Amino acid sequence: MVRKYRGEIQALRTIAVLAVVIYHINPNWLPGGFIGVDVFFVISGYLITTGLLRRVAEHGRISAADFWANRARRILPAATLTIITVTIASLFILPRSQFPTLSLQAVASGFYIQNYALARQSVDYLAADTAPTPFQHFWSLSIEEQFYIFWPMLVVAAWHIAQRIRWASPTDDIRHRRRVRVAATVLFFAVVGGSFAYSVYITAHNPTSAYFYTLSRVWELGVGGILAVYLGDPVKFPRTRKWLALTGTLTILACAFAYSGDIPFPGLTALVPVAATAAVITAGHTTGWGSPQRIFELWPVQRIGDWSYSMYLWHFPIIVFFEALAGRKATVLEAVIIVLASILIAGFSFYLFEKPILHSPTMRRSSPLTLAGALVAVTAAVGIGTVPHALVKMDEAKAAAAEAQVFDPPELTAAGEFGPGFKSLRTTMYEPVYQAQPIKPGLGSISENHPTFDGCGDVPALGTSANTPPCTAGDSSGTKTLVVAGDSHAVQWVPAFEEALGRQGWKIVVIARENCPLNPQPRTFEQQESGFVCSQAVPDMLTSIQKQKPDAIVITNRRYDDFAGGQPNAQRGYEEVFEQLSDTGAKIIALGDSPEAANEENMADCVAAAGDDTSACDFPRPGQAEEKSNRALRGAADKAGDSVDYADTLDAFCTDTTCPAVIGSRAVYRDSNHITAEYATTLDSYISRDVVPLITTAE
Repeated sequence: MVRKYRGEIQALRTIAVLAVVIYHINPNWLPGGFIGVDVFFVISGYLITTGLLRRVAEHGRISAADFWANRARRILPAATLTIITVTIASLFILPRSQFPTLSLQAVASGFYIQNYALARQSVDYLAADTAPTPFQHFWSLSIEEQFYIFWPMLVVAAWHIAQRIRWASPTDDIRHRRRVRVAATVLFFAVVGGSFAYSVYITAHNPTSAYFYTLSRVWELGVGGILAVYLGDPVKFPRTRKWLALTGTLTILACAFAYSGDIPFPGLTALVPVAATAAVITAGHTTGWGSPQRIFELWPVQRIGDWSYSMYLWHFPIIVFFEALAGRKATVLEAVIIVLASILIAGFSFYLFEKPILHSPTMRRSSPLTLAGALVAVTAAVGIGTVPHALVKMDEAKAAAAEAQVFDPPELTAAGEFGPGFKSLRTTMYEPVYQAQPIKPGLGSISENHPTFDGCGDVPALGTSANTPPCTAGDSSGTKTLVVAGDSHAVQWVPAFEEALGRQGWKIVVIARENCPLNPQPRTFEQQESGFVCSQAVPDMLTSIQKQKPDAIVITNRRYDDFAGGQPNAQRGYEEVFEQLSDTGAKIIALGDSPEAANEENMADCVAAAGDDTSACDFPRPGQAEEKSNRALRGAADKAGDSVDYADTLDAFCTDTTCPAVIGSRAVYRDSNHITAEYATTLDSYISRDVVPLITTAE
């Protein structure tokens, strides 16, 4: 007989949720706290499979509809309440720049595909600087929901296999149930084995996405399912089970402290916390000296275990809201308050909302009614989730209408007059008159305002991709060719070059790779980030540039300072690049990087939260000390002689003292370091003034 209430499982839930909460508050305090999710996965697989097999044993069959209805009663009420409440609260707490991502993830959470939304973001370098939304933690719930869709189908398939054998060879119920378990075991092992193999492979080749993929995680839930097939409620070997429980518990805690975000995960490293969790479940109820059961059954441990699902739902929004309001991580005292608040809200959610619906006689009697209610809940969550996106679109429409009514564009763009963006920047000050116009892009669109390239795929190319295909921007029929090469900071300049040269018969070709400078010297980042190919890709990028037969080449990258061997090696790398490209006969421009705030603040969020006065988001013009990371590029250009010119770009963004966050009604930055396409478009006059003469003098 299997106990319906297992205190050791509730204790595992408590350990798991507290580990995750502490990790989310500050990863430095518990660097491996993320393994709490893996503990949850094993528990869920075990309990769900136990329930499915119990139904087969009691009723001789299984109804997938009844199972899904039961899951809906258990999961959807609290999740729907969280999504709706948090979305509404976010409208008043989070900056408008986060609204597009907020909507996307609220909707993805409502449909339980949040893990794929995050997997896409993890490989989308343009979104890499995006602040976490209060729905980010729904990724693990999404994986569980997806598991709940197909896992019962395996049990149903096992039942049908056993039933066919029974028809061919009639037998008693006991032998029939045994055959169901054997068939289920074979199917479970096939899924677990395939998923684990894929997890190991994808973690080695694409670790950022592997973390969120369902297929790379299913094996963890499947391990719990395999336990459920034969485990029952163990009573034999009490001494062995006692030490198994203690060892498993200590191993989970050790992983929480010893693991960190730097290790490849899940893959092979996930085996340890998964096996440790399976060990505690296998041990069951234990007694005697050395048994952790007394701690497991303490009232606070059991209650937090009861409320762990609700606590998991609510803790992350509380953390995100605190950090948005405070602008920093929580102190130890504040962290304690956050944990207590999460427990308190979880308790209210459990007793006032989650439990009444779960045990509602009306809902329990009717699976169709429950499933209909689930559809309403999902629709409500998704509908509310679209509100932030709708508000952003309304803001954009209002801003466009207001700008069209205020100024006469010809007067603004006349020589010497102030105008949008760079045209309002002056040496000692930037003119505030044009600032009175609505900021473009709209506050909700700043973070997404990057250059777009039709028909080119990823630009820049992903750092994990095998090649770096060229992309032609604008008019492909130009008689002269300019190649813009580097990383995403090269891509950000393309709108400026299109405006300045596109109408003069120039074709703009982009050859860029995310997070990878055009430099054959490896970076520490590349060596640590499994799957990234940067320095090894440079020869192919240089060959691609040479094939374009360019008339001019612009090379620019972000100001990296982590080259192996330091700046001297970085300069030697650029010298090699300039030497190889000198054979093209093209004029080479080494373009200095755009300045960045020293505190790496997300400028889009700052501007969106600043209101009418965005000066609080401005930062001092970098001095020579801060500009040291541009020295390698400048030094290589100076050493190359007449074939290469260096163009400093600080005057395109800063006065003598200040780099404004908004210039001429244009938001300058879309994150902490990339400029917006809106502002880049206004830099055509800077390009014409400071860069084009360097190109044309070589003709």
